[in-house]
Amino acid sequence: MKNRILPLLAFSAVALVVGLGASARFPVAKAAAAKSTTPGTIAVGGNSQVLVVPDQIELRVGITSHDAVLAKSKADNDTRSAAVLARLRELGLPARDVQTDAINVQPEYRTDNGNPPVLVRYMVQRHVVVTLRDVSRFEAVLQGALDAGANEVMNIQFCTTELRKYRDQARQMAIKAAREKAELLAAGLGAKVGRPVTVNDQSQDYGWSSYSYYSSYGGGYYSQYRGGGGYMSQNSIAVAPGGNEPGPEASSTAFAPGQIRVNAMVAVTFELE
Repeated sequence: MKNRILPLLAFSAVALVVGLGASARFPVAKAAAAKSTTPGTIAVGGNSQVLVVPDQIELRVGITSHDAVLAKSKADNDTRSAAVLARLRELGLPARDVQTDAINVQPEYRTDNGNPPVLVRYMVQRHVVVTLRDVSRFEAVLQGALDAGANEVMNIQFCTTELRKYRDQARQMAIKAAREKAELLAAGLGAKVGRPVTVNDQSQDYGWSSYSYYSSYGGGYYSQYRGGGGYMSQNSIAVAPGGNEPGPEASSTAFAPGQIRVNAMVAVTFELE
């Protein structure tokens, strides 16, 4: 009787081990099957640009004074700054559109042949920022500020008050461009574009262009920024209504606002079918 029980127990133990081994392999097989059915993806970029005639300008002028006596330099700057502000008021600019933006006081030294620095004079500088909601008045406002005592043009920034409208338009164009690129690439591989998996807005500019010029008693520096970028992607460009038509002031003065660029850039990942 004892001899019959022992083989039976041994057989049961072997069956149990075999059963456990089989059950342990099933999850691995299921995971491999799931992995094989995961769709492939394609990642593309779309870039768009809407050209818009600016309807607002931000003008930054500087009033700079120099004197060996700090009090005299400041007094001269105060007088000229007050004259500039008064002239802007005479031109009808509302108080909310004129702002004193920065004041800088700095000693200036001379160094000769390694000798200790010698104080020469003090520089006092004040910035005034003007927001022009009528771009046709730019020439008159700029000339008025210069005549009244401003001696530096620090920056001229062209912008649009409808940035949200044109940015949304640019985003839609960028998304369409990205899908068109994905479809072209997928077709070359014998596949079709499925649903979007991820979408990232990579826009970097602010819908304005800027021209800046700094000049102080013969010195000079200028820079110009007109938007744009170097991202390699599917591109789309549109001109906003009126965007290719210069304003009436362009033919009668030296002022030409041109166009600003409202850019949008997206990165999209699609499933492949």
